[in-house]
Amino acid sequence: EQKDFSRFLEDYRNSLIIYNYETEFIRQNLDTIVSIEEVEVYYSKFSNNFKLSDNIVQVVYAKVNEDSPYREKIKELVNSDSEADRDSLEFYCIRYALDYGLIDNEWITFDELLKMIPFTVNNPEVFLVNNQQINKYQKPEWFYANILAYGLKDSISPLSLERDNISSIILNKRKKQLIKIMHEQVYEQAVEENDFEFF
Repeated sequence: EQKDFSRFLEDYRNSLIIYNYETEFIRQNLDTIVSIEEVEVYYSKFSNNFKLSDNIVQVVYAKVNEDSPYREKIKELVNSDSEADRDSLEFYCIRYALDYGLIDNEWITFDELLKMIPFTVNNPEVFLVNNQQINKYQKPEWFYANILAYGLKDSISPLSLERDNISSIILNKRKKQLIKIMHEQVYEQAVEENDFEFF
């Protein structure tokens, strides 16, 4: 039993040495720059692996008190599809809106948006396909939203949402390849030097 325990400690020590060696080898040799082209090629090749688990939207929205002197102006700017109007919308919303969001370069789930809207959507997929602008009133507030883009559950996830994930996948593949190369080099060196230990 003592012999087995000593062997266990030796194996554990060797595992730590190997792990530290691999970690340092990766640190020194891993190319951590993933180009946009690499991401796009990977996405194009494996896009079917990226399915949405929720309905998602890019949206501009504002919640405004019914007495706000600039309520109609904010509504007009929210419903505008012009990117140039985003700065004006933010200017007015900071001063006159109760809440607002300019989520035009990121994605949120449709459920997150629904938490802010004073009405219920029974079939989100049908709603998204048939509605771009939302204007809802619940005294004393108006809620305005403009859905700029959407993705439906179980459809292919947009590249912009998967970019970081794909970069991580590519880096992980590079790490595995580096470790494989390292093991092959160590093995080849051991063969050349006839440096083996059999158990």
